[in-house]
Amino acid sequence: MITHIHSPFWRTTILCIAVGLLSAGTVFAITKGVRQNNTNPSSDEIISTKAAGTHAAYPQAKADIEKNFENVGANNFTHVRAVVVNHHLLAGNLIAKTLASITDTPDTIILLSPNHFELGNGAFTTSNYDWSSVFGNLHANTKFIDTLVSSGLVQDPRIFPNEHGVTNLIPYITYAFPNSTIVPIAIKTGVSDETLEAFSKSLSSLTTEKTLIIASVDFSHSLDARFAEFHDTQAQAVLASLDTTGVKKTDVDSSATLSLLFRTLQKIDVKKFTLLEHSNAASITQNPSMTDVTSYLTGVYQKDTPSDAKSITIFSVGDTMLDRYVRKHIETEGLDSYFDANPRVWLGTDITLANLEGCFTDFPHAALDPDSLSFTFDPDWISTLKKYNFTTFSLANNHSLNFGSKGFSQCTTYLQNNTLDFFGHPTNAEHLSTIVTVRNVTIGFVGYNALEKTKLGDITDEITRIRPSVDYLIVAPHWGNEYHDTPSATQKQAAHAMIDAGADVILGTHPHVIQPIEEYKGKMIFYSLGNFIFDQMFSEETRTGLTVGINLTSNGASFWLYPISNADFTIDFLEGEKRDTLLKELSKNSEVSDGLKSEIQNGHIN
Repeated sequence: MITHIHSPFWRTTILCIAVGLLSAGTVFAITKGVRQNNTNPSSDEIISTKAAGTHAAYPQAKADIEKNFENVGANNFTHVRAVVVNHHLLAGNLIAKTLASITDTPDTIILLSPNHFELGNGAFTTSNYDWSSVFGNLHANTKFIDTLVSSGLVQDPRIFPNEHGVTNLIPYITYAFPNSTIVPIAIKTGVSDETLEAFSKSLSSLTTEKTLIIASVDFSHSLDARFAEFHDTQAQAVLASLDTTGVKKTDVDSSATLSLLFRTLQKIDVKKFTLLEHSNAASITQNPSMTDVTSYLTGVYQKDTPSDAKSITIFSVGDTMLDRYVRKHIETEGLDSYFDANPRVWLGTDITLANLEGCFTDFPHAALDPDSLSFTFDPDWISTLKKYNFTTFSLANNHSLNFGSKGFSQCTTYLQNNTLDFFGHPTNAEHLSTIVTVRNVTIGFVGYNALEKTKLGDITDEITRIRPSVDYLIVAPHWGNEYHDTPSATQKQAAHAMIDAGADVILGTHPHVIQPIEEYKGKMIFYSLGNFIFDQMFSEETRTGLTVGINLTSNGASFWLYPISNADFTIDFLEGEKRDTLLKELSKNSEVSDGLKSEIQNGHIN
C-alpha cells in the first residue's frame, strides 16, 4: 500500500505578484448580517436590500478586464457546478476564459480561496458585506452566509479587504454574473480532514443546481518551468479524480481549498472535470529562464461521466546513504539541510522512490572511517524523509545485509511502522516486489540485486507474475561496475530481458555515477542515476547525480531530467551551463533516436 501524507510545507505562503496583494477596501469590522434575503433573491430584491457594509475589490483597469473577456474563444459548457481558476492577475485572461465558458447563470456563487495571511480565529472565514468593483456591486447572499455562521464552522470574517484570492476575482465575477450573489469563504492551511469533511456536508446541503462553486487557487510556485510542468502533471490528475488524498502532495497554494471543493462535489455527485487551460508565468512572460514560476490550471466540473484516463507520477532518485561522513553532517546540521534549499521541489508527485543504500537499524554505527562499508541509519531520520514525501524504497542492494538478517528485519519493521513501501532483497530471496495503488491506478515495483549471483530468470519470472495485476511496472536493478560511466554488456542483456518480460521503465543504481539512457522497444532504461545522498566527494562524477520525474499515462510515459550536485552535503539542482553541459553529454552517449537525443538535451523526454 502507499502512504499519502500531509505536505510538510502547508505553512509556506507564496504570494501573487504585487498588483494582486492588497485590496483597496479598508473595512475590517464585521458582525452578523443586518439584512436577510432569500438564498436566490430576485434582482429587485437585491437592489432594494441594504447591505451590512461593502468591501472593495482590488482596483483593476476596466478596459483590461473587458479585453480579456473579448478574447475568450468559443468554449461553452452547460450545467457547470464548479470551476477552478487562478487569482494571479498576470493570467487574468484565463480567469475570463473560464467564467465566459459557463452558459448558465448561477444564482449563488461560492468562492473558495486560500487564507493567504492566516488571519482570523477559525479554519474558515466569510463576510456578509457586498462587494464594489469597476463593474458595479456584487451582493452577498446573507441567508446562505448566516446559515454557515450559525453552524459554528465559519467565523471571524474580517480578513477580506486584503485577501487577494477573493478581491482579485470579484471584478471578473461581477462582469460575468452581475445578478448573482456571492458567498466568499477563505480556508486556512492545515485544516484537518475531519473539519473539511464536516464543512463540505454543510456546503453541499445548501447548494442547488443554480449554485456555482469557484476554487481560486494558483499552482506550482518558486520553481523553474521544468519543475512546474512536472508538478502540474500530478495536479491535473488530482483535479480530474477529485483526489482528496493525493491533493496533500499537490504543488498548490492551498491543498485545503481543493480538498474542500472535492469533498463538496463528491457529495453532490459532480465528477467530470474538463481542463481548459494549463499555463505558467514563464510561458506568459516569454521568459523560459524564470526561476520563480507560478502555474495556472483552469477547468470546469459537470455532473457527467468522468474520464477513466490513468495518470501517476513518480520522482526517482539514486543511491541514498545516510552513514559515515553523511551521518557526521546530519548530526551537526540535520537531514533537513539536504532538502530545505527549496522544499517545494519535493511536492508535486505521487511517489518518491530511492535506493536505500543500507538499513535503518538499532545497531551502533562504525567509527568514522572513509573505508568503512557497513552502513546503518538512524531510524529517527525516517520522519524527515516522510516530511519530504519519500514514500518507497528499494532494498535490493549490497548494503542491506551489512548488519545481517536481524538488521534487515529491523529496517523493514521501521519502514512498515512508518507506513512506507519497500521492495527487493539483497539476496533476491524474498519480497522481490510490491504493488502500490494511487487513484485506482496500480504500479508494481521489482527490485534486483545483480551483484548477488542469482538467476536473472527469478527476476523476469517475478515481472511476468505481477504484470497482469498492475497498470505499470518499474524495475530497480542494482548492477554494473562502480565508477564506470557506461553500462556493461551484462547490464544491457538483463535490461532487455526485463522489458521483454513486461517492465515499463528501468531505473538502475550502484555505479555511483550517471550512465547513459537507452530506448528499447519504446521503453526507457536509465542504467544508473548516480548518487543522490552520498559522501563520495573524490570526483565530479560521484558528486553528480540524476533525478527523474516520471509520468505514466494511458498514452505512454514522459520523463523530466533534473541533474543534481550532492557536494557540500546538500542537494543542489543544476542550472544554466552546468545543467546544459551534463544533459548534452548524457544525450550524446545515450542509445536513442536523434529525436530523443534532442529531448534528453532539453531535459524532457515526451
